[in-house]
Amino acid sequence: MKAWIGASLLLTVLLLVALLILVQRRFFYYPRRYSAAEVEAAEKRGAAVLGYETSQGRQTAFLFGAPPSGTLLSRLWVVFGGNAMTALEWLEILKDCQLDAGGFLLVDYPGYGICAGNPSADSILENAIAAYHAVIGSKQWIIRRPRLSVLGWSLGAAAGLQFAEKCPVQDLVLIAPFTTNEDMVKKFTGIRPGILLLDRFDNLAALSSLCEQNPGLKVTIIHGEKDALIPISMGHRLSESVPDRTEFHSVPGAGHHSVFGAARELIYAKLRQ
Repeated sequence: MKAWIGASLLLTVLLLVALLILVQRRFFYYPRRYSAAEVEAAEKRGAAVLGYETSQGRQTAFLFGAPPSGTLLSRLWVVFGGNAMTALEWLEILKDCQLDAGGFLLVDYPGYGICAGNPSADSILENAIAAYHAVIGSKQWIIRRPRLSVLGWSLGAAAGLQFAEKCPVQDLVLIAPFTTNEDMVKKFTGIRPGILLLDRFDNLAALSSLCEQNPGLKVTIIHGEKDALIPISMGHRLSESVPDRTEFHSVPGAGHHSVFGAARELIYAKLRQ
């Protein structure tokens, strides 16, 4: 009888673990699809559609705010949104930020927008690198080693940091970043998932490694003081991990979703400098 109870408990635990592994990404990623009309409207607003392939299938990113075709593109900000954002939401956010001979590469994650596949740390990184190469390989602009920079918000800060570990990024602007996604799981559940965690975004390790490898890297962290989703203490901890290399800005009264609006002029200034 005791053996049967023990076996039943073990089976229950194994089933719960299997369920956690299978569904955890549904709690971390919230993809939204585009209609054809949304993409057409984005093109009318000046967004250039970039199509390319990855192991996930056909992917699409958007270049926005770039100079006219046939002219020099000397500055490129690769832009990553939060886990419930799409690339085209950045059109409204960045519409008033004009760059001198530069543009914004707006990256969607696999499964978002009109991108095929499923989001994960690996597929997001693969997608971002392929989007960057799609711009560099484009014949629409004259490109001579553009200054490469990253703007990332929330999950996008983690996506941007792992991209920066693989590409020659010179500037990082991180908005409401977390320390690690394991810390985020602990914040909401009270437990650490350990080896059960599929996607291991470790912003502390990534930022430390980047600053060590690239002495010229410029890092700005911006965090709302009233952020209830990713507490400002995480932004502070990231900044304090490399105190001589980061510029930290706390935004009074701003929450997770209102921080960009509250710090718009500061962020625009960082993007233009």
